[in-house]
Amino acid sequence: LLRQVWNPGWLLRSNRAYYYFTLGMLYLQHKKLEPAKTHLQQAIALGLRKPNDHALALLNLAHIAFVLKDFVQTRQKLQEAQALHPTDLMIKDNLQKMEAALKQQN
Repeated sequence: LLRQVWNPGWLLRSNRAYYYFTLGMLYLQHKKLEPAKTHLQQAIALGLRKPNDHALALLNLAHIAFVLKDFVQTRQKLQEAQALHPTDLMIKDNLQKMEAALKQQN
């Protein structure tokens, strides 16, 4: 479905944000961290409508930073995600797991 979008620039801003969000998640699933990071950052910059989606994008950016051993960036993204007060239990659980993993690294 994403391949059917010839020019993401033609999409409405909110639709473009979710286009990049989905693309970033797919790249992350295939362990392509740099393109995943780029697309998730684009999605956040364009503005995701729901706080849970924004928190999930930040959580995934924190995960990418953790894998790349950038613990300062990991901490920053986790704090940003927690500030959104996500209501999704999976996001809350993964935020706690990431916090615990970060504490073990320090």
